[in-house]
Amino acid sequence: MIYVLFAILAGITVTLQNSINGLMALVVGAIGASFLSFATQATLIFAYLTLVQHRLPSIRKARFPESLSGPLAMVVVGLIGVCVSRMGSAVTTCCSVAGQIIMSAVIDHFGLFNAQTMRFRARRIPGFILILTGVLSINLVGASDSARTPLLMLLLSVLLGCCAVIVRTLNVKISDSVGSIIDGAFVNSFGGSLSGLILFFVISGFHPDFSAYLTVPAYYFTAGVFGLACLLLNIFAYKKLDTFYATIFMLIGQIGTGILIDLFFFHSLSFAKGVGILLIILGIVIDKAVTRSRAAA
Repeated sequence: MIYVLFAILAGITVTLQNSINGLMALVVGAIGASFLSFATQATLIFAYLTLVQHRLPSIRKARFPESLSGPLAMVVVGLIGVCVSRMGSAVTTCCSVAGQIIMSAVIDHFGLFNAQTMRFRARRIPGFILILTGVLSINLVGASDSARTPLLMLLLSVLLGCCAVIVRTLNVKISDSVGSIIDGAFVNSFGGSLSGLILFFVISGFHPDFSAYLTVPAYYFTAGVFGLACLLLNIFAYKKLDTFYATIFMLIGQIGTGILIDLFFFHSLSFAKGVGILLIILGIVIDKAVTRSRAAA
């Protein structure tokens, strides 16, 4: 039962991280919010390794292509924050999850990143249709032109979900290369914060203005804390639970938290969005059940 709680908490923490980044993006921009989140996470990992394990991070064995997970994650986290600020947490989370399902199917079908090949079968189509119908419901049903969620933002959220799967896949390979999950996480966090800082300098024309960072509320820095907590909780949950159930419980935490945030803080969850979210959840559950039954056959 404790590992079920870990999976749900993992979903809660990643949604909280995205929501706080959405607020932070309004102050320092998407890149600035992502940089602060990753810098906080890298600092926490470095402090743990040096103060508790009395050693420096082991990063020399990290391969260059795998290390690109950090910069890619920085872009993903920053843009998800923008999507949350524009569309709300629940809609962004659902579209991102839909993208994760799609990219997972692509990786399995083609055996990308040395993954075990699992060909796409027609029995997965109903789940994908429900997911697509949910996305369209969020954007089109029961809303005036001015109230509709921009289609490009919906598609961006789906694309970011696809990229998130790639990031997680590369993170696993980094951990294998350096021989430790926590060291692999440091490579990801350090790469994300460094690339965010470099991009911030480039965008500012190498005349950066850090004054906006001084106005960031202290609790915004918890985005990095939630990100690190999600990483660790995921590890515990997926080591002890069946992958199907771990995924479902994490999605419950993600989407449930997103809905609560929209209801109590933004008051922006319409009936059409609620229907769309339920359709996406149903599609995800059906797809996971079909995938699991194929794996067990």
